[in-house]
Amino acid sequence: MQAVWRAKNMKDIANQATKYAAEQLEAMRTTFASVLVGTVTTLVFFSVVMVATYDERTPQWTLRKALLFGVLGVCGFSWSKALREYFGSANHRFGLGYCFWFDVFTDGYTLFYAVYVAASALGLFYNEAFYSFHLLDLVVQSPELMNVMKSVTIPRRQLGLTLVLASFLIYIFAVAVFFGAPEQMTNSESYNNECQTLIGCFIAFMHHGLLAGGGIGDYISNELGHSLPSWRHGNLDSFAFRICIDLLFFIVILVLLMNIIFGITIDQFGALRDEANSNKMYREEFCFICNNSKERFNSHYMQRGLTRGFEKHIKDDHNMWNYMYYM
Repeated sequence: MQAVWRAKNMKDIANQATKYAAEQLEAMRTTFASVLVGTVTTLVFFSVVMVATYDERTPQWTLRKALLFGVLGVCGFSWSKALREYFGSANHRFGLGYCFWFDVFTDGYTLFYAVYVAASALGLFYNEAFYSFHLLDLVVQSPELMNVMKSVTIPRRQLGLTLVLASFLIYIFAVAVFFGAPEQMTNSESYNNECQTLIGCFIAFMHHGLLAGGGIGDYISNELGHSLPSWRHGNLDSFAFRICIDLLFFIVILVLLMNIIFGITIDQFGALRDEANSNKMYREEFCFICNNSKERFNSHYMQRGLTRGFEKHIKDDHNMWNYMYYM
């Protein structure tokens, strides 16, 4: 009987260990798979940029180093976040310590005041211009300004994906001009071609295309001095190419995508404003403890000949700070 009991007990222990190992492997697989895909995608993007920026005459090592550090930073943060998700379900001391310090150093207020102290030190010992960062403390102290910041930070995933889509589309336009009509990006006065390299063409489209009021067509026509070719003089291909690039860039990038970005921000700000107004209404019109309305208490105390019954109730009967003190 004891042998049977021991065998059954060992079987239960083995099943529990197998189940625990399977759960841990599943958590690791789902967490690290997404991070691995993001890392590979980032490295592939960096490799493409390295090839696109290569120029034998002027190798752009500074830009490459900046991109490399940016890629390494994104990959490092992704892996550290993946470890945080994995250790969140682990029951050991190292995982608890890692989660604690990760949450501390990635908290928004902690990061803000860390930069705040660093700006103070730099302003004291290096340059007084760093003291200007302290003006942003007004944003932290004001709930209204915090809602303005949250209207950008809360939908950051939607905004980020929309910006990535916009970057891809601008890159496609830059590729089309780089291989189709690079002479259109040559300045008619200085003869400086901004599409000598693909990355240079992409930067020119990103910078001038977004800042020019009429898009990249406005920049090419007014700043570079290349007006729209006439289709009546045998330039039908050049005319069709320019009209497609100019109109599509203006409609897709400046009209559609930019308004989508503005719409996401404005909608989020409106939702935060409505939430703030709702919270203010509940604080002013309902008791925090019993959730009865202001009109009910005013009517009840008015029958006793007392005015301002709601204020008396939340101050004497259901003072929320007394309940907090009791807890």
